[in-house]
Amino acid sequence: MQTGLYLTDIEEQAQKMAIRVARIYGKTPTVNVYEIDDNMALI
Repeated sequence: MQTGLYLTDIEEQAQKMAIRVARIYGKTPTVNVYEIDDNMALI
């Protein structure tokens, strides 16, 4: 099973990369979006 992690703050770029990699491996593209509150960052 192939897995990978690609981080960017540009959602469109993440979608394009997911499609590209999914085509290579014959899989379904998946993009997860997370929002992080910088004020709640761990110290």
